[in-house]
Amino acid sequence: MTSPQAPPANALLCETCGYPLPGLDDTHLCSECGTPAKDSDPARRTGPLWHTRPGPGAWIDVALALLTRPSGFFRSLQLGGSNVRPRLFLVSVACLVGAGWAIGEAVWNDRPAPLAWGLGMFAAKAVLLLSYLEAAGVTFFSWRRGWRVPFRLAERVVCYAAFGWVPAAAGMMLVNIAWQSGALADTVRPWLPASGVFPVSSLVPIILIANLGLLIMAFEAWVYVGVRQVRYANPPQARPGHVSLASCREAAAASSPS
Repeated sequence: MTSPQAPPANALLCETCGYPLPGLDDTHLCSECGTPAKDSDPARRTGPLWHTRPGPGAWIDVALALLTRPSGFFRSLQLGGSNVRPRLFLVSVACLVGAGWAIGEAVWNDRPAPLAWGLGMFAAKAVLLLSYLEAAGVTFFSWRRGWRVPFRLAERVVCYAAFGWVPAAAGMMLVNIAWQSGALADTVRPWLPASGVFPVSSLVPIILIANLGLLIMAFEAWVYVGVRQVRYANPPQARPGHVSLASCREAAAASSPS
């Protein structure tokens, strides 16, 4: 099965459904979904403050935007320019996760400083590795569905969505602390058979893996929202009339759930 052809990069599309637009003034609506054409104006993609002036305040601004209005955040994400600053945001998240993990291992789990530091570095590298694996996966599935999400744009979405690793790491650390303190065992033990066939210690890997899978969903949720908001994103040079309705219908049909 071949991949549907992605619309040309300079085609002006409705950013909600991917159909071509006749223009961007107030009288134009998407003929397929009825969304006002002005909502797809590429001039609306001004990007976060971090993209132009990174700093602690801009970092907090991105975090708050992702927590309170993730769709709006990614709807305004810029398409052009360098990915250096989005990568810097990803690195800052990885460092925050790594530092927090190392401190938690040293303070609550009483790990020696070198071991705690090593575990923190492992956590930071895991954030970077898993994020770029996600970007590669987004690029592949976008190609299969005929979306306009090349690797550069997928990387940018994932770099900002990486903020989701912060609550994921915090949740993993809380579970770890609960296990080390015995609180988790006390919670689980009443649910186990009285015969002791399944000792609490045998459930540790299952609990940790299940918890990790649930917590990763925070990161995955932001990636999902981000890709939905950029899959038909219009670049600054987008103009109407560069793509046929037939090709848009083919791409839209391929991207719709069966």
